[in-house]
Amino acid sequence: AAIAWAFYAQPVYRASVQVMPVSEDASTGPLASLMNQVGGLAALVGFGSASSGAQKVRALALLRSRRVLQSFIVEKNLMPDLFPDAWDANAGAWRAGIEPPTIEDGYVRFIDSVLGVEEDKQTGLVVVTIDWHDPVQAAELANALIGEVNRQMRTRAIDDSQKSIAYLNDQL
Repeated sequence: AAIAWAFYAQPVYRASVQVMPVSEDASTGPLASLMNQVGGLAALVGFGSASSGAQKVRALALLRSRRVLQSFIVEKNLMPDLFPDAWDANAGAWRAGIEPPTIEDGYVRFIDSVLGVEEDKQTGLVVVTIDWHDPVQAAELANALIGEVNRQMRTRAIDDSQKSIAYLNDQL
């Protein structure tokens, strides 16, 4: 049985990405002099208060976020690959007589059988793994997912900074 399974089983390849969240030090950088001038007001509105631990928690939350992963699945058109038994590749549509899976089904399948996120408490590294049937696509998906999380984190940081600067300008 094991030999038969070995011949007929589809191989699964694993792509791993090790990520280290960027440490943000509020005592250096271009905003340090502004923060020193306004003192406690900067801390009140959030400048310099985001530690690397908080950044890591945000990044991990985004990696597992339903909204981020569902948009990633749609953007990369992963539903047919997540549900190959329900997809008719020749017709380019879901098989007749089978209820097409929802994006929620795709999210659950992606979290359960494709995505792995592990945090090493000693080193601070986060290892993101993608298990996929194609080794090249597994690497591309892993890198694209990390890129998407980085983009979202950058966008949120810019928005927070703009809000903080607007608040400080109002106070000045």
